[in-house]
Amino acid sequence: MVLRSWPPCSPLPPFLLYAPITNILHPPQAGIIITARLALISIASLMGSGYFLPISCDQLASRYLIGSREEVLNKFPACEAYFSGINPDQVVTVEASMKGDGVANVRAALNMSFGAALWLGLFIHAVGVEFYVCLSFHIQYLSHR
Repeated sequence: MVLRSWPPCSPLPPFLLYAPITNILHPPQAGIIITARLALISIASLMGSGYFLPISCDQLASRYLIGSREEVLNKFPACEAYFSGINPDQVVTVEASMKGDGVANVRAALNMSFGAALWLGLFIHAVGVEFYVCLSFHIQYLSHR
């Protein structure tokens, strides 16, 4: 199979035209993960107050978030039903803020902005590849003139 050069601004990008060959010659890179992490921190930091995320009391009581029963009950009194056994699936709302007074607030902010960060990273990399392909084609064309 002979590959023709891909013209810039074609309706189909090259990864759709020659997907099997392209994946063998150039395996996909994981740069979107780094871009998404940077966007995640940026979006979570820029997010204002007034956003809340439901988190279960079981997750709040884990050693990774708050830890002790007393600390959870001081910050979230609605978790009393969880600790007493009345409602083991008790959920409370936590304010999503990077400037919050606890790890639960930071977790809520990062969880809320995760989806947007992944979409932004995907968009940046998709547009960046298209710009690179168009520019490299034009530079190659001009250098051989």
